[in-house]
Amino acid sequence: MGALTGYISEKRYERERAIERLRVAMSDAADLGAHTVILTPHFGPSRLPDLTPFRTTPQLEGEMFVWFLRLVNDLATALGVVLCIQPVNRYESEFFNTVEQAAQFCQQI
Repeated sequence: MGALTGYISEKRYERERAIERLRVAMSDAADLGAHTVILTPHFGPSRLPDLTPFRTTPQLEGEMFVWFLRLVNDLATALGVVLCIQPVNRYESEFFNTVEQAAQFCQQI
């Protein structure tokens, strides 16, 4: 299936493609009796613009990721699948590096 990334891409078609791939992964997991799908929000440097003073790049990424989680949460619940957010180290991504950050996003859903 390939990497499930692109959730906070600046390109709409990449976000839509990533969301569709995640929907398929959740459906496949449910069909196989797996109860968990692990996702990593983003790899590499941010491609979103810095829109200061309106929003900084990290704020944009965070808001997009919350939007994404809210979008897929209902399907995950309906399928009985738990989405696990995997932080990555600071060398792999500038966004989302700690378990504390993951918990903050989960609390916003």
